[in-house]
Amino acid sequence: MTGRRSADPVGSRRLKAAFVALVGGSGGLVALQGDAAPLLVALAVLGGLLAGFALLAYLRWIV
Repeated sequence: MTGRRSADPVGSRRLKAAFVALVGGSGGLVALQGDAAPLLVALAVLGGLLAGFALLAYLRWIV
């Protein structure tokens, strides 16, 4: 057997999606708290989602 297999691939995908959504949502909330314009809030969420995907890729690479 090569490599590790997740016992629950659906749960693993949900956890990854929740992690990315949490990072993306936090960017939007910080922008909202700073009284940013709606366009800047959307950009902050997008930037947070990109950061979340990058963090997830890094975590998969080191584990």
